[in-house]
Amino acid sequence: MKREERPRAFVRPYRFIAVGVVVAFLLSVLTVRLWDLQVVNGTHYRSLAEDNRLLRLPVTADRGIIVDRFGKVLVRNIPGFAISIVPVDLPRAREQDVVLRIAKLVGRDADEALRAVADQRKNNPYEAAKISTKPVAREIALLLAERAEAYPGVRIDAESIRQYVEGPLYSPIIGYTGPVTGEELTTLRDQGYLPTDQIGRTGLEWEYENYLRGQYGWREIERDASQREIKTLAHRTARSSRWSRHRRTTTACSCAASPKRSSMR
Repeated sequence: MKREERPRAFVRPYRFIAVGVVVAFLLSVLTVRLWDLQVVNGTHYRSLAEDNRLLRLPVTADRGIIVDRFGKVLVRNIPGFAISIVPVDLPRAREQDVVLRIAKLVGRDADEALRAVADQRKNNPYEAAKISTKPVAREIALLLAERAEAYPGVRIDAESIRQYVEGPLYSPIIGYTGPVTGEELTTLRDQGYLPTDQIGRTGLEWEYENYLRGQYGWREIERDASQREIKTLAHRTARSSRWSRHRRTTTACSCAASPKRSSMR
């Protein structure tokens, strides 16, 4: 016996029309979005990509040395390393882990380090928040540089540390330096000061701050997708006041440091 043939079910035409309308709608949406990305906002997104690839870093100037009238050095700079974190380069998911490890390495309270990064992220995430409060050993700086992928956002800077040759003798006259506070930064930012800067607090360090500070330079670098530095594209050298000792500063320092000799004249 022959099997009964079932009639074939044909798809109704309106289903093809519905599928075609949906496909056409999706293509239209994609086309409009592509037009918005490439034509309407192309310049904006290209600028964002360039900002992520290119970064201009400040180059600090060594603080000027202080000498007396006979050329004897009273205050000099010695080399050291500072550890900072740039919040924009540190993913929020890894912020606590990275900051806690850095704080342990540099010997700083973990809560203070987390607060410093959080405040800097809120104020200006593109500027670095200094984590180290004292000079960091060269071995630690090299360790962090070699394992940059494990410490995203961490920046290592060579800095100058003030050394007072005759500290106990001339300290009331020479004074000392200290970090810039948040309140001071609101008024000093226009003068080129950074959150990681040191400023004269008392004595000659405060009186001749404008002379001793020098002029900062900058360095424009190119980074890869891992935020690693590839090369330096341009730079402007920082000018330190130690290379051009101002007569006014030298005279003031010499008179203050040698009161007996100045009174004899």
